[in-house]
Amino acid sequence: SEVWDGDVTTNRPDAMNHYGLAREAAVATGALLRPLLAELDESDEPVESLAAVEIADPERCSRFAARVVRGVRVVASPPWLAERLERCGVRPINAIVDATNYVLLATGQPLHAYDLDRVRGRCLVARGAQPGEPLVTLDGETRVLDPSMLVIADDAGAVGLAGVMGGASSEISERTTDVLLEGAHFDALAVRRTARRLGMHTEASHRFERGADPEMAPRAVDLAAALIAQLTGGRVCRGLIDVNPRPWQPREVAFEHSRLVAFAGLEIAPDRVRSLLAGLGFEQRIEGDRVCCRVPSWRVDI
Repeated sequence: SEVWDGDVTTNRPDAMNHYGLAREAAVATGALLRPLLAELDESDEPVESLAAVEIADPERCSRFAARVVRGVRVVASPPWLAERLERCGVRPINAIVDATNYVLLATGQPLHAYDLDRVRGRCLVARGAQPGEPLVTLDGETRVLDPSMLVIADDAGAVGLAGVMGGASSEISERTTDVLLEGAHFDALAVRRTARRLGMHTEASHRFERGADPEMAPRAVDLAAALIAQLTGGRVCRGLIDVNPRPWQPREVAFEHSRLVAFAGLEIAPDRVRSLLAGLGFEQRIEGDRVCCRVPSWRVDI
């Protein structure tokens, strides 16, 4: 099989994942981009009876989605999954953690899996850290936090550095049977400041610092929940928790077709322009020579 090595510039976080690269390739080659679909077989047990999510700092956390997968077995990933992660430079750990990393690489949306029984109060809150609040991160280091840092916390304290790294207190272990899966959207500047201040760089911070898709969290959570259930024999509980205090507002940009042709230095037919833009996810409105585009959520560079 082939392995492609893509070099993506920092202004294109939408292409720092396989689906984003596939979108570009589909437009360039005229191929059809398959939709991201999660095949969920939900149980009758409602997720709201098992877990809750709150956002205490909507400026730094605009969205927080979660699902619960019950009755999991913490097993090694199948060879196909382990091999794909290794080819991307990610060390396989177990099927649950690997599923979150796989979806991260596929969609660009960082995720985190918690052992639900170790989340005190069974509620996750996105809030600013308390002055001097300690947190042992997944790498075994004890971090001393301050209010400039956003954390994910349970009833007893911080359990993760938002957008950077999870905490050790609720990590997945061989005893885990129920998983609380989290996907959120964090402010790029807030994540960058925290990562720099603590001298940390992770797959998650790499994406959030450059601008993740504010609409991807619920879809990525669904994809990861379906994959975890498939790999571990667990069952996805009914319903998605989706707290969204600052809904994404699409932007519009416009240009004149004549100026595009002058800038490019070659004639590009209007139909070709519209086809390319549609393939890249831009909804369009044509007003004579003027093309008005609605910028998709994943194009934070525009």
